[in-house]
Amino acid sequence: MEGLTVGRIVHYSSGKVHRAAIVTKVISKQVGLVELHVFWTLDAIQKSTPRVSYSEDTDVPDTWHWIEKA
Repeated sequence: MEGLTVGRIVHYSSGKVHRAAIVTKVISKQVGLVELHVFWTLDAIQKSTPRVSYSEDTDVPDTWHWIEKA
């Protein structure tokens, strides 16, 4: 998956809600399997999320996707 590197900012989907996340480890660049550090609120509550798969469907829970264009 082109552009997938540690430090890249992506969106983590928990269903209809998308959260900012930083890629902390690339497990498989071919299928887009990563570990993420997810930012849940502005209060700096954060969550490390191991083994998150890529999905083009942005509403699939517990997956990541590239940030949508504004």
